[in-house]
Amino acid sequence: MNAPISTSTAGRPEGQLELGLQVPDESIVRGWLVALLERNTQPPASELLREAEAQFGWQIRHMLQPLIWELRDDGAIRSYLRDYPPA
Repeated sequence: MNAPISTSTAGRPEGQLELGLQVPDESIVRGWLVALLERNTQPPASELLREAEAQFGWQIRHMLQPLIWELRDDGAIRSYLRDYPPA
């Protein structure tokens, strides 16, 4: 009657999308942000978000703001890089 559904290697039926949240690794995003600041650029928030989404995908929205706050409080980062003007 009904043929069995073939499954992919992940155990999901073939063709089914994985909708789980796949947030990028925090250390990679942190390095990307520090490199951005070291290029002496301070893009507006909308541009920063656009660049981050282009680099890491829409999931970056879930971790970008807390990570920026963490970088602002990190004494290991040079103060002129931490002094990003508030929005």
